[in-house]
Amino acid sequence: MTDRPPAENWPQVWIDPATGERQTTLGRHRSGPYAKPLRYSEYDENAQLACWNCDWRGPAREGSRESYEELFDISCPRCETMLLIVSTLVTLEERNAAAAAGHPGAQTTVAEMEQMEARR
Repeated sequence: MTDRPPAENWPQVWIDPATGERQTTLGRHRSGPYAKPLRYSEYDENAQLACWNCDWRGPAREGSRESYEELFDISCPRCETMLLIVSTLVTLEERNAAAAAGHPGAQTTVAEMEQMEARR
């Protein structure tokens, strides 16, 4: 998760000119660290995270996960500081592009969708 995420679908006002990364409302209006917003295809449960509040370090899968209808977040398992916000809304084009790029979750979803279509 150290690579710069693509910004083509985000309004340029929400892209940090210094880093090229997307910002949340909190990140835009306050200085200091904030939860990093990601698309589902950018999320990697093995990515190493670091909490700026208590210095915990570990893979994303070891963080506290809260799921909601359109997203999930990953927080520090020690102090509950939110570290990631992951959108689960994925367009057909994004899913296919992620599968073509080797994202295992997207590849599984594409295979399942193709099996369902074949049964029709």
